[in-house]
Amino acid sequence: MADPEPQQFVFSQDALQQLNQGVAHAVSAEFDRRAEQARHEQMRQENARAAAHAQRSAPHQVDPVAATVAPVVKPWIDALQLRTALEVDNAKFYARNPDAQEFESQVEDIVNRSVAQGRPVDRDTAWKFYKGANQPYFFERQKEIDRFAAERAANAGMTLGPSGQARDLAPLVNLDHNTPLKDLEEALKGRQI
Repeated sequence: MADPEPQQFVFSQDALQQLNQGVAHAVSAEFDRRAEQARHEQMRQENARAAAHAQRSAPHQVDPVAATVAPVVKPWIDALQLRTALEVDNAKFYARNPDAQEFESQVEDIVNRSVAQGRPVDRDTAWKFYKGANQPYFFERQKEIDRFAAERAANAGMTLGPSGQARDLAPLVNLDHNTPLKDLEEALKGRQI
């Protein structure tokens, strides 16, 4: 079957003229809307500048008692607020980080030095700084904790695995990141991980 002939559309001049007039009207309306928005934004900016200028040039009423007392009292109030914030931080930090209690004097020394320098830091920041500065020690410490936990589990002989079956952990106690791949494969053979 042969394809039908494509239909040719004929537009009347009136329809094209009406379409052109509609487009011109829409463009004109959009231009007018944007011009009005620009006028409103310019008026808003001028009003804001005038208000700021009026505020700067208006005479300020100064309370003579506040002007006299504030320089004397403000440092005391600031110090009291800082001391209160540090005590709250102290209570919360050591409750959240019981492992940091062993290093309390070092953490407190970092906090006190920062306060003396006028740049106080919280104990979380001081603890992270201390751990970062002593990273080899904390790495070895964590390695010993992990080894002790593995030995304790191996001495117990068995532990429950993820699917509930019992697994013997004794062959896994001496494995670490330096263990050759062949030894790892042998120790893990037949184990579900």
